Formats: sequence, structure tokens, C-alpha cells
Amino acid sequence: MFARAGQQALRHVFGGEHRSIYNRTITTDEWNFYDYVLVQTDREHPPIEGLAEHTKEVADGGGFRLYRIERPLSEEDVGARTILDPEG
Repeated sequence: MFARAGQQALRHVFGGEHRSIYNRTITTDEWNFYDYVLVQTDREHPPIEGLAEHTKEVADGGGFRLYRIERPLSEEDVGARTILDPEG
């Protein structure tokens, strides 16, 4: 499940409203567009290519792990991120 800050995550999946649970490929466009990835898993390191390189885990519990996508930010994004997450 993907989300951008301020969006309802369930309704905003790139290219459609949902995808197969077996489709674990995250495209370059998705890495660049979304702010968060929510993964349903009990594994400490889910088998998703690029997850460790592109994200920082911010929460886990109840069989889910939430990751914030880390990428170079524009000056506009830096201001917005500071308001939402001063440590982020």
C-alpha cells in the first residue's frame, strides 16, 4: 500500500486502486511519487527489492511495517516535510 502525505492510502495506488499481493516490484516512478509504503508482514526485512535502499522504517505493529520513502528533496518539499515531521 502506498500513500502521499494527506491522502487516503487505500484509494491512491499508482496506476489503479489496488495490486496483487504477489506484485512486490516497486517502480522508479512509484519511489519518486509516494511518500510512504505500508507492508503487511511479520518479517523484520520484507523481501521487497529496493526497500532498504529507498526507505526508513517509521513504525511497526499488528503485522504491518510503515516505511517513509527517503529521496533528495526540493526546497519546497523540505518546508512541507518540516511542518509534518520536524525530525524527518
